[in-house]
Amino acid sequence: SVRSLFNRFPVRRTELQSHSKREFSQALNSIQSFAIISIFQVFSSADNHPPTNALLTLTPANSIKNTLAQIFGQKILDTIIPIDDNEKDFRVKQNFVFFLQINMKIDLVEGFISRPQHGSGRSSTDRQYLYVNNRPVDCPPLLRTINEIYRHFNPNQYPLVILTVDVLDRSTLDINCTPDKRTIFVEHLSDMCEHMRSSLNKLFEGSSNVYIGTNKRTQDT
Repeated sequence: SVRSLFNRFPVRRTELQSHSKREFSQALNSIQSFAIISIFQVFSSADNHPPTNALLTLTPANSIKNTLAQIFGQKILDTIIPIDDNEKDFRVKQNFVFFLQINMKIDLVEGFISRPQHGSGRSSTDRQYLYVNNRPVDCPPLLRTINEIYRHFNPNQYPLVILTVDVLDRSTLDINCTPDKRTIFVEHLSDMCEHMRSSLNKLFEGSSNVYIGTNKRTQDT
């Protein structure tokens, strides 16, 4: 456990205390990001200030979907859908898997996203989690693409996003861009974003009367 981290740094301690709610929210979000991907592990976190409160307690699950229900509540399952790039009718399944082929390299992508109807999304981007080879990472271009497409269909909200990418060719991935290894470099990222754009458009068109073209938006009548 970590204790008395800022005892020797009073200025930093004061800064932390002055923004305690924001810092606590960010810390909890970071814990949740690791808990989501650790589906076969017992995971617990607690506030050790009396009275002790359990912040997060997870039992081993057999899928990310079950882990999401433990973290965010069972009702979250009614607001999310999988993406299946190979299904013509885009029927909701228990999980989604589609294969992304770029320059003859196959990457496995799976996860969940909020339904495009109002009320299923969120007021902010606070629940968007991206993983590459089971590592939580930051990839603004990919999340920006996802948010852009989602907000065409649900303009007043942002989606919950859980996206895991298994990069099979490790030579196309660099995780040593920053000390925390959250910022990554992926070859052909623009192609990945365009494929994601196309996949989400097809999925959401099946759930909405709005069609998103390349350069314009039209409303079916």
